[in-house]
Amino acid sequence: MKRCITSTTLRNSNGIFRNCDQNTINKFYKYCKHRCVLPQINQTGEELELVGFVNSIFEVKEKWQVLSDLATEKVIRPPTTDRSNSAAIRSARLHTGTAIEQTNAYNIMFSYCQQDTRKCQHLIKRFTDEGLSLWTEPVVADQQRDISSQIDKSDCILLCISENYYESQSCEKEARYVLKTGKPVFLLKIQNHPLIGWQREVFEGKLICQLCGSENYFDLQCDNLLLKIVSIAKRFFHFCIAYFYFPCS
Repeated sequence: MKRCITSTTLRNSNGIFRNCDQNTINKFYKYCKHRCVLPQINQTGEELELVGFVNSIFEVKEKWQVLSDLATEKVIRPPTTDRSNSAAIRSARLHTGTAIEQTNAYNIMFSYCQQDTRKCQHLIKRFTDEGLSLWTEPVVADQQRDISSQIDKSDCILLCISENYYESQSCEKEARYVLKTGKPVFLLKIQNHPLIGWQREVFEGKLICQLCGSENYFDLQCDNLLLKIVSIAKRFFHFCIAYFYFPCS
């Protein structure tokens, strides 16, 4: 057993957890616990020794790097302004009984099938809790909608791919349209199913984030996805940082 155990040291002269808030630090230590890695920080806070299995240490190092990068982005990102959520707008409309003009912009536009609402609500809630502004109206079968305005107002678009998404002609039409707009688009597989039919034609060869697997794997994939979103959102000068957890069913 001892032959399988190793150690490595992470170093940062500015501090191992520079720019990290307590929530981020807690996330890292929880991840270490799940991967059976013992983290030991030195007195200066500039070195962190990791003791555990080789593969687990590799995953923890990757997790630390991603969390550090996200924390740095949080410091340099100006606060989001003049943004709101479609969910909040719907609530206000129902409460007042009047139409509300949607003039605000969004960080993210979601495209997902109405039948996948329960799955996607985990992700939507996490983004919302972190202060991101979202447009989250689901695609309803056989219902036409004009999303050009929402696309123009959004920094990027997330397509939540599933079997339900494949079977919906409305989703197919929306996906084809979105991919022609030139906006940054992220493909998220919320269900472990092969690409078939029009999905293979449209999505094959494109980078797809697989959001199914173990909790630890999913958590790391989400962090890496968020870094990609942040790097694109830099062009727009308004993006808040979020960590999110989206359990697969």
